[in-house]
Amino acid sequence: MVPKDMTIVVPIWQLHRDPEQWPQPDKFDPDRFSSDAKATETRHPMSYIPFGAGPRNCPGMRFAQLEAKLALARIVKNYRLEVCEGTPRPLTFTIPTVAINPATPVYIKAVPRESNLKSS
Repeated sequence: MVPKDMTIVVPIWQLHRDPEQWPQPDKFDPDRFSSDAKATETRHPMSYIPFGAGPRNCPGMRFAQLEAKLALARIVKNYRLEVCEGTPRPLTFTIPTVAINPATPVYIKAVPRESNLKSS
């Protein structure tokens, strides 16, 4: 029985790092989300819910997804990104409470693309 006025929170961090659903959960592997990934056939549909689910999910979900895509597209269109010396390889990550973070600083140089230099 859950006591009256008890706050219940879904542990999203743990849910998104369940090794039964996500092999090597702390490894950066964007291919795990592709439709070709073998694990997608057996993965529970609620094993990844970054914006919540149901009638009270995040109202800004679609805006946040669109904004992230547009920002990334603009950066990639205008700059060539280069990893600088001082960035350890391979990267290691810390396990914070909300988002995965590199354990040490990552140094990246944004070099303007030639097409942007000519139009300035």
